[in-house]
Amino acid sequence: MDHSSESHPESDSFGAPRAPDALVRWASRQCYPEILGFDRSEVDLSWWNEKLELYEIPITLLGRGPDGQRISEGVGEISRLDLLSTARYAGEVSENPFRWMPRPRRSTQDLALASPRERRRAMLEADPPGAVFGRDPGHLLTLLYLCAAFVTGRHRFREHRRSFSPFVHRESRGERGIIRVPDVLAESADNLDVPGLALEELLRTDHLATIVDLRRDSVKRSEPNRGRVSGSRDERGSIYYSQSIPGLGAVVASHFLGALSSAAPVESIAPVDPAAINMLVRCGWTEFGAETGWTRRRFSAYQEIVHRWAKEAGTEPDLVEMWLVASWNGRNSELTPMRRAV
Repeated sequence: MDHSSESHPESDSFGAPRAPDALVRWASRQCYPEILGFDRSEVDLSWWNEKLELYEIPITLLGRGPDGQRISEGVGEISRLDLLSTARYAGEVSENPFRWMPRPRRSTQDLALASPRERRRAMLEADPPGAVFGRDPGHLLTLLYLCAAFVTGRHRFREHRRSFSPFVHRESRGERGIIRVPDVLAESADNLDVPGLALEELLRTDHLATIVDLRRDSVKRSEPNRGRVSGSRDERGSIYYSQSIPGLGAVVASHFLGALSSAAPVESIAPVDPAAINMLVRCGWTEFGAETGWTRRRFSAYQEIVHRWAKEAGTEPDLVEMWLVASWNGRNSELTPMRRAV
């Protein structure tokens, strides 16, 4: 593949490379958002739904069959457009089994010093009503697993290993169980206007854990994670909850945030992929490489260059990421051009 046509000889006043000519030409032939339906993965829905059932997580992932019908078994397709459509669903996934993991109540003095966003979140900490758009735990959890299935499915120009992680803890109380979802999912949804902070919240492994006194059904204290398993009980019978999300990586997390941003009044968030970073470096970007970890600053820098290229190419950040990944993997020919609607 000839990469000479993919780089641009000019840079802006800050030394950042301009959008490659090849990207500009390709983007001019696309119809958005229809092209997002082309960015799709073949997913073994049976495998995913059997895993969810094994871990007693009452979620069913759906894909599209050969005729476009919704299916939950066998091999189906999940597209980037499906992720965005799921994110825009504003109702409840279920009335009962999903609850946010409990957190300590903040004092009146703390709330007086908190920002408006922190005060709003504190008021919804206990068990946020599912009718509040973007904060239903079942909705956000379903979207997260759908993103994981999409990212690790069989894709034309993406390559990621499939794995399953239980992002929740199931707590049994009498005949009815409760699925406890880490509330960092809701926190990330609250911080979509600051993408670096939203990603940082999702990927942190040092969130404070909480100890719940089952006798009083209240939070007793908060303390650092100490290697204990979320849901385990101490010698006094209290339950230990970890607020971190085990097994969640930047690629899945950024697709989750990207889908949520399409349903919120914020600037769109472009997902990340090691192939996209490698292609940026090939085009002259020097901020950081794909082998480095993700920090708030790096994710913000990535968003800045992708949005800048999208503006220069007259397209959307999602399409810039698609072009970067396909170009690095030598699959440009599989990005079938689509004529703009007239």
